[in-house]
Amino acid sequence: MDASAELPRISVDTIQDWQRVTSSLDDALNAALERVISQADNPDALRAHMKRWKDATLDAAKPNLRVNGHNFEDVAEQGATEPFDEALDRSIWALSAERIAWDKTLSDRRRSAPLEVEALVQDLLDKQSELEPPIPSPSDMVVDADASFDADRHREVAASHAFMSEAVHELSKEVPELLRKKELAAQAAQDILASQT
Repeated sequence: MDASAELPRISVDTIQDWQRVTSSLDDALNAALERVISQADNPDALRAHMKRWKDATLDAAKPNLRVNGHNFEDVAEQGATEPFDEALDRSIWALSAERIAWDKTLSDRRRSAPLEVEALVQDLLDKQSELEPPIPSPSDMVVDADASFDADRHREVAASHAFMSEAVHELSKEVPELLRKKELAAQAAQDILASQT
C-alpha cells in the first residue's frame, strides 16, 4: 500500500478556502521577499526563483487536497459541485462495513451448516437403529404344533413375506448408492474446507 492511500487528504470546504490559503501564502512570501530583496544582488532573479518555488509547492499540495469531499483534481475540472454530506458518507461507510460483516457470517454458515446437518442426520439414523426391535432369527421362532393350519393366514403371511423380501432387495440396491452419495458429500465438504484455508 502506498503512502498516499494510508494518509487522508487535507479537507477544505470550498475552492474559495483554497484560494484564500494560496493568497495568504503569496502575502507571506512577498513580505519575506521584500525584507530580503534590498540586500540581494539580483532582485529579479530572486523574485522569479520565489515564484517558481511557490508554484511547485502549491502543485505538490494539490494531489493531497479534498474540496467539499471530492478530490481537488475532480473539482478543478468540473467547477462547482454539490455540497458534501458527511453524515451520508459516514452512513454509507457504516452500511458497507455491515454488508461485509453479513457476507462473512453467511459464508461461515455455508461452510459449517452442511457438516452440522450431516452430523444430525447420522445421529438420527443411529438413534433410530438403536430403537428398532431386533429381528428374530428363524431358529428363535417357536412353532406350536397343536395350532390348526389357517390357509388365509398362510396366504397373508406369504404375501407379507414376498413384499418384505422385495423391499429388502430394493433396499440392498439403494444402500450402496446412498453410501456412495454420502461419501461424495463428505469429500466435497472436505474439499471446500481445504480450499477455504
